[in-house]
Amino acid sequence: MALNYLYKMTSTKIKELQPKCNLAFIPLGPTEVHGPHLPLMTDFRSGLELGEREARKLQEEGIESIIATPVTYCAADVTNVFPGNTSLRVETVEMLLEDICLSLARSGFYNIMVVSGHADPGNAAAVVRGIENAKKKNRAGKHDSVPPCPVLSGMDILSLFNCPLL
Repeated sequence: MALNYLYKMTSTKIKELQPKCNLAFIPLGPTEVHGPHLPLMTDFRSGLELGEREARKLQEEGIESIIATPVTYCAADVTNVFPGNTSLRVETVEMLLEDICLSLARSGFYNIMVVSGHADPGNAAAVVRGIENAKKKNRAGKHDSVPPCPVLSGMDILSLFNCPLL
């Protein structure tokens, strides 16, 4: 069975999927230099691959999910000395993740997992802050259409962020 890529779906298909799916994977990784031998897409492709693997495992168990559009820009200042490296400020990453999580939640995907292929500590902290900001806004009732859910916590060795269930 095919995976559900948000960026390939129509709004009609999303609406059909909503009653049986509230989980979204957000693949994340910068357009970053990894030496002369690897493409700049290495990190976000890693995040996408990890998200696809998890979505397939869940699908085999009868659990549907969506794979959100990959976030291909992050904080990646350490490699800014190389041509082609594209980096965001950590504040931008924080606001971006907050907005993406809230947008997905408004569409009914309030169980959200960010799957990062990027190990930069500043970027990871910004991602966590963005998620926490989204949780606070949801709890404050600013997004009434989003049901309150319990929170998953933690981060494993692969930089898989178990993002709070909004």
